Amino acid sequence: MRHALALSLLTVVAIPHARAFDGLDTPQAASLPPALVQALGANAALADYALDPRLNPYYLRGDFDADGKPDTALLIRHLGSGKTGIAIVHGGATPVAVLGAGKEFGNGGDEFSWQDAWYVVPDAAKAGSEAIAIIRTESGGGLAHWNGKRYVWQQHGD
Repeated sequence: MRHALALSLLTVVAIPHARAFDGLDTPQAASLPPALVQALGANAALADYALDPRLNPYYLRGDFDADGKPDTALLIRHLGSGKTGIAIVHGGATPVAVLGAGKEFGNGGDEFSWQDAWYVVPDAAKAGSEAIAIIRTESGGGLAHWNGKRYVWQQHGD
């Protein structure tokens, strides 16, 4: 019953930006929290992007902008260019942030196809926010963290 409800909610809410769910199989789509599905369906800033399930997990939860509300980071692909990156959907008033996926983001560049792992780093910037480790295993990567106004890249490894 819960599975059917999630699929029903996904179908109904995602209609305005249904392309965002291209590439997800039924279990992947059903794994998205209903509140996130609603936010994705209602957010015009994500109309040119699709979710990219190439890594497991394909989304992370944390308080990335230090406002005390949970945020969700999702792997995305720009529909026009095919470039990959990360969208951060905030639980509070901070607008959606796109890192990569055609937009320059520090040493990470504008395309994250090199990324093969990621995870949440608790209080990485000592500012009360969690960061996102964006990794190329056996090579390096960096942290995406909130500086109080925007996300910045902090290089780690090569």
